[in-house]
Amino acid sequence: MTNPGSRRLSRRHFVTTSGLLGMAGVTSARAQELPPNDDAKNIEQVLYEKRKRDPGHPPLQLDPERTFLAVIDMQRYFVNKKHPLARTLDKLFPGLSAPYFQRVQEVVVPNCQKLQKCFRSFGTNIVYTLFGSFRTDGKDMPGWARADNAMGVSAVGSPVYPPVDDPSAQVDDSLSPQSGELVLHKNTSGPLNSTKLDQML
Repeated sequence: MTNPGSRRLSRRHFVTTSGLLGMAGVTSARAQELPPNDDAKNIEQVLYEKRKRDPGHPPLQLDPERTFLAVIDMQRYFVNKKHPLARTLDKLFPGLSAPYFQRVQEVVVPNCQKLQKCFRSFGTNIVYTLFGSFRTDGKDMPGWARADNAMGVSAVGSPVYPPVDDPSAQVDDSLSPQSGELVLHKNTSGPLNSTKLDQML
């Protein structure tokens, strides 16, 4: 069944950037093509030229009135190593998290900041999603997340995905939302299933 909201969103350009462990390689690889400075016009030109080079696709032209930037799950516990997610990975798989967090800090966060500056310069909507549980016991989360939480409790004494109101579940300080920018909480991995994003824009 098609989500009715998807029809409305399909008329918008949905530009996403993510800090999720499984997505970081894809996101940061694309983000590396952004220019080294924060000039919004340069960023727009790079996106335009990249689209023009893609076979079978016309150049990408973004209409600020119909475009929004979605910053997906760039939360403190996904960005910094001091939280249970990183400690669980390091306990169970020593050394596994180091390349991820290095890439997040050196590539993903700086390019998210460039995108923030670019979209803000055009007055375009920016939306942030935060992944966590609405219940303190985490039972409202998907099965895979509950399994990860159980693994975290076993390894370091804490679930890896905190409740949405936990300080570690908030947008990382390096990417703090400005007044008027939407922050939506969700207990699923996708940005549409457990939010009202389609009704907010």
